[in-house]
Amino acid sequence: MRRLVGIAAASAAVAALVVPGLASGQGKAPRLADSPSSGFPDRAYLLQLPERRALTTGGVTVTENGGPVSGLAVVPPGGAATGAVLLIDASNSMKGAPLQGAMAAARAFLKERKANMPLSVVVFGPDDTVLAEFTTDAGELASSVAGTPATSEGTHIYDALIEATEAVTSQGLRRATIVLLSDGTDVGSEASRAEALTALAATSTRVYAVGLRSP
Repeated sequence: MRRLVGIAAASAAVAALVVPGLASGQGKAPRLADSPSSGFPDRAYLLQLPERRALTTGGVTVTENGGPVSGLAVVPPGGAATGAVLLIDASNSMKGAPLQGAMAAARAFLKERKANMPLSVVVFGPDDTVLAEFTTDAGELASSVAGTPATSEGTHIYDALIEATEAVTSQGLRRATIVLLSDGTDVGSEASRAEALTALAATSTRVYAVGLRSP
């Protein structure tokens, strides 16, 4: 029986796939195809093997333009429950054009997301404000980023990242992506950078940081 597995990678285009022990000279080669669950900002692929075998992340190498792809996960078909969190800095330094730009970027992100991928929208300063819980409702998500939130003093990035991972766990997601929109570094978090990184690793959550310019 041929076995299908899902491969998810933080990559725009995959140039090469290597599965040890299944070189083309040994018979039929593995087949790789885009997965219907693939959606920005991640990429997902279905790998079809010519023979039944157990496969782990360590048994697959994916490269793009000759370089290794990081953040690779191998899961059974249908087993990759994924989601994303838009985490938007609403500290005082973001007031005005920077925050308006961040909200415009958030609206652009919504247009690119996969329709069936649950998304949460959160703004933060010293505290988190959830504008949208995890949902696939396009109207609800659009409403959540239609305006510009008020700003406050404090840039608690590490605290916000940890709270986002807690939401990922509560949602039952196997992996997630956080898109962080901010103009600076952490100011005032109770949690440390190390604690935030530990929480991210424990929940298989990646962070894409988008730096914004402020006065």
